[in-house]
Amino acid sequence: MAKRINGLLDELAVILNDLPAVFSTPQWGGRAYKVGREGKAKVLAHVCLTKGGDAVTVSFKLAPERARDLIERHEWIAPHSFRTLAPAGWLTAQVTTKRQVGTLGRLLAESHGLHPVPAENDASPRPRPAASETARHIDRVMGEVSAEGWTPPSDW
Repeated sequence: MAKRINGLLDELAVILNDLPAVFSTPQWGGRAYKVGREGKAKVLAHVCLTKGGDAVTVSFKLAPERARDLIERHEWIAPHSFRTLAPAGWLTAQVTTKRQVGTLGRLLAESHGLHPVPAENDASPRPRPAASETARHIDRVMGEVSAEGWTPPSDW
């Protein structure tokens, strides 16, 4: 995987982890960023690599009308491939440049605004992890093996 793509993954992780009440978990062959308390959290975004490892795929939700507008304005943003998610405003972005990460950061903050953030005393007792070097390393390794075709066993 290119160093440039690793950099984009790191930048997206920092953007998402800096949003209030966001935590992440490895899920669906990538990393799911969620808002709220564990067990009651809503998916904010799902980040993974393309099969070729040449781009980062980010799925997220906006208001349906706003989503349609973005699809028309940006060739790198498309409706989500799941037939039931796209009409609800879910989008998929294929990110290959820092400029796209900047645009996506603003869109992810907008998406975050659609999710109510629990009050501090209702937040998960576990502190939100910073984008540590260890977490970035785990993300990189998982991304590389996923790009090479590895998938978790079906009994996970």
